[in-house]
Amino acid sequence: MVGPAELLTTEEGPALVFGYDPEEISLGDYLITHANDLSFEDRELIVQDLLELIRFAHGQRLTHRALSPVSVRIRATKDDSPSLRIRDWDLARRPDSGTTTTTLVSRGLTDIVGVIDDAALVYLAPETLRGATPASAQTLDIYGAGSLAHFILTGKPPLQMWPLSSHSSSRVRRASTHGPSCQRSPTSSRW
Repeated sequence: MVGPAELLTTEEGPALVFGYDPEEISLGDYLITHANDLSFEDRELIVQDLLELIRFAHGQRLTHRALSPVSVRIRATKDDSPSLRIRDWDLARRPDSGTTTTTLVSRGLTDIVGVIDDAALVYLAPETLRGATPASAQTLDIYGAGSLAHFILTGKPPLQMWPLSSHSSSRVRRASTHGPSCQRSPTSSRW
């Protein structure tokens, strides 16, 4: 997990500042770049690493709520194996003893869909897209993990198959038709 370098208080409200790593790329870009190089087993390992990161965060009572190929970052290690990180915790939640279930940063944020990139919308749980609050925010991460696993294993974003609010409907439809795709080359025999 990548934590913020600094928390700023601005006129628009609190803002998280994250460090920039020029060697790190988004999961979507990584899969596009390595579409022909990754075996199914390589993809399974990426899914396992992602699930371990999410399990760790949940063990720390932290939920992301908006996992997508943009928020998952990859950096190649010395042996060329991918090292995953999860970024963009600005929508994250952690229960505090003195508050309900929000962190300082997410407190008061009710429209998650309004602050998410269009391409990331198809990875969000239906509850998020409808503006509903589940009993456990961890379920939103589990849905996102499944959507990301589908993307990692198939190279295609998940399909949107549920009714949406009018606010998010057109944005999700646009994202599902223009989202990242990293299909293998027809000449490749891998995955």
